[in-house]
Amino acid sequence: INQQKENQWLPQIILVCFPVTFKCPLYGAPHMTSVDITTSSVLLNWTEPNGQSSRYHVEFENNSVNTENTSIEINDLAPGVQYTFRVFAVAADHVTEGRASQISLFTKPDVIMNLTANDITTSSVLLNWTKPNGQSSRYRVEYENNNVVTENNSFEINDLTPGVHYTFRVFAVAADHVTKGRASQISLYTSKTSDWMNLKVSEITTSSVFLIWEEPFGNRYFFKLNWTDGKTSNHVITNNTWYNITGLTAGVNYTFNIAAVAADKSTEGGSVVTSNYTKPDVIMNLTANDITTSSVLLNWTKPNGQSSRYHVEYENNNVATENNSFEINDLTPGVHYTFRVFAVAADHVTEGRASQISLYTKPDVIRNLRVSEITTSSVFLIWEEPFGNRYFFKLNWTDGKTSNHVITNNTWYNITGLTAGVNYTFNIAAVAADKSTEGGSDSNFIPKCLSFLLTEPDVIMNLTANDITTSSVLLNWTKPNGQSSRYHVEYENNNVATENNSFEINDLTPGAHYTFRVFAVAADHVTKGRASQISLYTSKTSDWINSGLRIEEYEEYFKRKHADSNCGFAEEYELSVCGSPFDDYINANCIPGYNSRKEFIAAQGPLPVTVNEFWRMVWEKNVYTIVMLTKCNEMGRVKCEKYWPSGTNHFHNISVTTTSEIELESWTIRDFRIKNVKTAESRYVRQFHFTAWPDHGVPQTTEVLIDFRHLVREHMEQYSRHSPTVVHCSAGVGKTGTFIAIDHLIFQIEKDSMVDIYGIVNDMRMHRPLMVQTEEQYVYLHQCAYDIIRSRTGTNVDLIYQNAAILIHTGNNEHKINNK
Repeated sequence: INQQKENQWLPQIILVCFPVTFKCPLYGAPHMTSVDITTSSVLLNWTEPNGQSSRYHVEFENNSVNTENTSIEINDLAPGVQYTFRVFAVAADHVTEGRASQISLFTKPDVIMNLTANDITTSSVLLNWTKPNGQSSRYRVEYENNNVVTENNSFEINDLTPGVHYTFRVFAVAADHVTKGRASQISLYTSKTSDWMNLKVSEITTSSVFLIWEEPFGNRYFFKLNWTDGKTSNHVITNNTWYNITGLTAGVNYTFNIAAVAADKSTEGGSVVTSNYTKPDVIMNLTANDITTSSVLLNWTKPNGQSSRYHVEYENNNVATENNSFEINDLTPGVHYTFRVFAVAADHVTEGRASQISLYTKPDVIRNLRVSEITTSSVFLIWEEPFGNRYFFKLNWTDGKTSNHVITNNTWYNITGLTAGVNYTFNIAAVAADKSTEGGSDSNFIPKCLSFLLTEPDVIMNLTANDITTSSVLLNWTKPNGQSSRYHVEYENNNVATENNSFEINDLTPGAHYTFRVFAVAADHVTKGRASQISLYTSKTSDWINSGLRIEEYEEYFKRKHADSNCGFAEEYELSVCGSPFDDYINANCIPGYNSRKEFIAAQGPLPVTVNEFWRMVWEKNVYTIVMLTKCNEMGRVKCEKYWPSGTNHFHNISVTTTSEIELESWTIRDFRIKNVKTAESRYVRQFHFTAWPDHGVPQTTEVLIDFRHLVREHMEQYSRHSPTVVHCSAGVGKTGTFIAIDHLIFQIEKDSMVDIYGIVNDMRMHRPLMVQTEEQYVYLHQCAYDIIRSRTGTNVDLIYQNAAILIHTGNNEHKINNK
């Protein structure tokens, strides 16, 4: 330090020493203890060290915390894990640390899970449990005055006393072999052996069990009989040595306990225990489907009550299945079979009464059909026996106009009375002994010139129309089964041929209705299969189709269209409506919005069998916003499965938890936490459920749906900028298309000062048929545009948005919703 004195800088050193009374924390480590150790936390206590200190520094694992107190509670620890905690006293400079005091300890292991008792006998029981969360080294089993240790998650205890009540407590123990977690316990009686009781079950039905036993030695006043299915319990008192218990549920395991009671009506003797399953009920609605020469598919309905599996018996075969359908193969053609199906209880032994069905498999096709002689009026046919059984043969022939048939037991037949030079079709099928079940046939077209005509091709599949313009359409289809050489496309008075499975048709009339029929044609270029057809309208050419309207022009346009009672919006609405939302069951389609070509996913409302796939789609497409536009039930009909849980549910690999639900007048808002159980990754999804939209109609006002759209869009802007928003109603076309169109329309008005409702709807229908399903919905879109434009000019004050903030708490996340 330089000090100026008499115009000169004189160097000086000032030495600052610790005060004599100050003691460095280095020489006084705090004495540390631990109390209140749990599975996930520990409370550390220590005494102040000699001297002075300002705070304490606590280190453990890769964590470091400071405190000014002489105790600290550490949380978020793992169960059953050893931790070493080091505590330093820190001087007032918050830097100088004293020598550490440390303590090592184990957190308590978590409680074991799913403790069960099995194989209970008079003297033993087998305990089983599931490893707890976190870590543990071994398990301690306590009962009576016994304490045993095992490293397995099962333990068999022997040398028990018959008929005695035991309570078994199982603890998980940490690796120090001392620290143990909270106990899981189970209580039970060992079985009682008693010559006097000799308890027997004489008869079991689906709803009753008849018990019989013998008198005990000595005296008794009455018997007390208890039974339980593990959930509910019942008891009776009887003086008899038998009792018929009724009102039971089919296929359920019941435990019966009988004890003799002394004359004081309270002192009970040892009890005798037995467990039995009631018989499962008979299965219902047994049917046989897809009967072939060697297989049959059996289907049935689950019986009333409970059952674990089913036994299917036929011939000398007995097979088990857990499904309520079973395909049986390796059967012999043309043979009579009786199939008996039993429901089986969870003990895999107790069977219910059988339901049975009898049928014949189809006889096999005859073999090696050939023509041995042809004249001008007769054909002599000969063939070989089919594999398997048959009763007789049925022979049909036709010239395409008239048909005849005969029945024969021979493997040949001479058909006479034919006309020379005519093509005949001969069909021979083997028939089973029930005289009705026919097998496959061997058929040929046999003209008198000994050449064979081709069978007609199969119908083409998946005919679709794409790239529809004012004058053209591109047809696409899939090749039919079997063989074909080319295709014929017919429409109006035109018939064109192509060898490709797509064909572009030009020179069409704008706004006209066309029906296109496509046939597969055989190699003779003449024989053609059954037609597949599709109907559609070509696009119209007019100013209101090819370009939108400026918003300054729209009010006059809307009033003019609205006043036109003859056509109005109806003519404009008749754009292409081909297809169906259920063609080939397309559950969902990407739909363009204003900001992105894949801004939305239009989906059918989940069905009971598609709920898993719905949540899988939400996960895989990174969906954060779901818009639901239908009630689950409307006018007594189920419109959509309730696909969200009240609490938590698993949908295959996706766990869904409903974390909040707020019901408002016209909509409900729900928050979900969804988790991939394989990767443990979690996300939050919000569902906006609009409840003020009547089925097949439109909302009473435009204001309510416009307000709802603004609420949804606010959430999308925050969470769904880079992922699609799922929108669904029941079929996923009418209400769904109207909502997406309104969102697009509002952007169009606000950013482009344009209105092109026709273009919006037509673009959506190129991605999913029938979007905006009714003319009423189409007109409603125009009314929305009209009201929005008027609100912007101040002529409709009802649509000036008033935001009211609502806070929704979802776990540790807080989201703000603006309720317009």
